[in-house]
Amino acid sequence: MKVYKFGGASVKDASGVRNLKEIVACAGDDLMVVISAMGKTTNALERVVAALAQKDEATADNEWLAVLDYHVHLAMELGLKPNEDIRFPMMPEYDHTCSYDQNYDQIVSQGEILSTQIVAVYLLKSGIRTEWWNMPKLLRTDNTFREAQVDMQASAQVIRAGWDRPNRPSVVVTQGFIGGTADYCTVFEPTASEYQANGTWHIVASVGEQSGEIPYTSFIALDSYINDNQETLKGFLRAIKKAYDFMN
Repeated sequence: MKVYKFGGASVKDASGVRNLKEIVACAGDDLMVVISAMGKTTNALERVVAALAQKDEATADNEWLAVLDYHVHLAMELGLKPNEDIRFPMMPEYDHTCSYDQNYDQIVSQGEILSTQIVAVYLLKSGIRTEWWNMPKLLRTDNTFREAQVDMQASAQVIRAGWDRPNRPSVVVTQGFIGGTADYCTVFEPTASEYQANGTWHIVASVGEQSGEIPYTSFIALDSYINDNQETLKGFLRAIKKAYDFMN
């Protein structure tokens, strides 16, 4: 495993992200790319937290919209389509029943989430096999908000299990400076069974079994596949429409 760390200044604009792509493309396989929040995003999100703590929603809204505007424009400069290639979140809520530090960690960490999602999608659309990892589900810490201590043994076990999965993409993009404490999470198959087989965790419940049948389907594809396989996709949509009409 090779780990490349990129600070916020190195990905503060589209030019910096393109430079990151060139570095990654030359680095070969088995690469973990750790990225901070872009530019001065952390400072801006700190202002969001401070405003929400004071119940100054107008200031918080303005600061949050400025953060979103910055990331949307950067993504567009990279050729990404907002809410199609990448979905941007609503402003996180501030829970006044929790401590300031806990809210700080929940909100300010959105900077790293945004930066890594943009970079991961850009690398993927540039032809680099890439997987995005949500580090709060992997890096295990205690409950000391803003100054958490990492459980190195538990974290290494989970991360290694994910890293050693068969057919893992050559590049993993993830966040720096954030971790998690949750004992439970929801994941799709086959990931859940792979982790259980590795002895990393145990499956305690099935969403399908607990909730009953939920009929749904989805289709995810790159723009290049969509452009080159119009008839296949039209046939897929016709089949979905027929199934929907039959069920209703």
